[in-house]
This record gives sequence, structure tokens and C-alpha cells, in this order.
Amino acid sequence: MNRKASGQLVVGEVSGEPVYAPDVTLASVALPDSVMPGGKRGIERLERQQAIRRATDEDIARWVAGAAQRLGQPVDAYRRKIDWRIRKDSVYVVLQAFELPDGLAGANARTFIIPEDAPKPAGPQGHNTFLAMDGFQCYGTGCG
Repeated sequence: MNRKASGQLVVGEVSGEPVYAPDVTLASVALPDSVMPGGKRGIERLERQQAIRRATDEDIARWVAGAAQRLGQPVDAYRRKIDWRIRKDSVYVVLQAFELPDGLAGANARTFIIPEDAPKPAGPQGHNTFLAMDGFQCYGTGCG
């Protein structure tokens, strides 16, 4: 990367002087709707498309209580066991069928609560955790 003295930033090799192109806008280089961005940007798009919504404390508590009962464990003890995967800021409720974006691994992994009438998301499963309300089952990396 080379910084020109004029305040312009050039990435890669350029032969000649870079020219400002006023007809190039953010909209003209943005990903089309048919291409899902990866990671956090993909999650944001799924929210805008109303395929998912952020989970509420009640959504999370309902799944934890059902899973704890299914496993015969006290709710508080089970919640502590799985708490690292159910932080409110990274848990979503599935509202309709969709394909997960690439790049949902490590710090970008998310947890999805799947209501009884919703399908499990398709696509790359990454390091995501899936909490099914039907039978209070857990699938994916965060289950243990």
C-alpha cells in the first residue's frame, strides 16, 4: 500500500497517476442482493430481510428452561453450562428459511433459536449453535 503525498491512498501497483472517477459510487460497487456478504454483514442483511431477529431474554430463558427440564438438570446449573453460547448480543431467532453466510466462525459465530415452525438454516454451519424449540435440542459447536 502506498500513500501519495496528495492524501490519496493507493492499494496495489498502479501504472501512471490514479484518476478520481466521480461516477464510481458506493452503490455501484456494493454487493448485489443476490450475493450474501460474509460474517457480521451477512447477519445484518438477514436481519434487514426479516429472516432472523435478535433474541429476547424471554426467548433465551424459554429454551434454557426446556432444555434443562429435558436433561433433568436445574435451570441455573444448565444455564451456567451453556451461558457462553447464549449471550444476548449473539443470539437470533429464525423467522424463515435462509442460507447462512460464510465466515461465521470463531468470534463471528452466532447462536440461532429455531422455533417449532421454522426450518434449521441451510448453508455453511461454521461454529454456530442451533437451539431447537422442538424437543429443546442443541446442535453445533456450543453444545456439550
